[in-house]
Amino acid sequence: MIEAVLFDMDGTLLDIDFGGFLDAYMKAAVARFHDVGPAEEVARQLVASTVAMIQNKEPGRTILDAFIDDFFPALGLPKEEIQRFMAFYREDYPALHYWARPMDGAREILQAAFDRGYKVAIATAPLFPREAIWERLRWGKVDDFPYDFVAGADVLHIAKPFPGYYLEIAEKLGVAPEACLMIGDEREMDGHAARVGMRTLLVGPDRPSNMELWFAGQVPAPEAQVPRYPDLHELRRALQEEGIL
Repeated sequence: MIEAVLFDMDGTLLDIDFGGFLDAYMKAAVARFHDVGPAEEVARQLVASTVAMIQNKEPGRTILDAFIDDFFPALGLPKEEIQRFMAFYREDYPALHYWARPMDGAREILQAAFDRGYKVAIATAPLFPREAIWERLRWGKVDDFPYDFVAGADVLHIAKPFPGYYLEIAEKLGVAPEACLMIGDEREMDGHAARVGMRTLLVGPDRPSNMELWFAGQVPAPEAQVPRYPDLHELRRALQEEGIL
């Protein structure tokens, strides 16, 4: 019996050119550190520290703390300089909204999940603190729902797509993994939910993951073939027929 529904965001609830967005994000973030050193050097360290946060293995350390521990010492900055990033998310990050637009069918399937009384979580890759995740939810016009949990680098200790990421979210929801439904769009990122016992469904075209280079060689490919639907409307209709939504 399903008790909770986990939704990926990019490509699932949010229609986004993630490659373009990520390039623009990197340039804008690096600009915040223009006084530290050459842009190329800061960009290389930003990439390296992002890999470090994804590969965080230290128990009790959040993904954001893993980034802080790696990024600022490498640039000769005190860790308190994280406030530069937080200012960036408040002041510059919202301007990146032009890379995204609401996903057709997103509000309807979210509303259906809430109407059925399920716990609902945003299970996006936690590369950013929740402040930035909420900003992207605003871009998708789905920021007004009372989510039970929103993934972010400041609250999670294991990154997506590692199976432990899904286990941690299930634990925070207080629901067994087997009672969770995970809805995403990328087999390489979202398919691992099936490895921990979650029912997993995909929507949209089957495309290579934009994130694959960040975790290449760190996690095996999902074993199971995950059912895929052309869009959220078709997925919702299928779940309605099953009596789930």
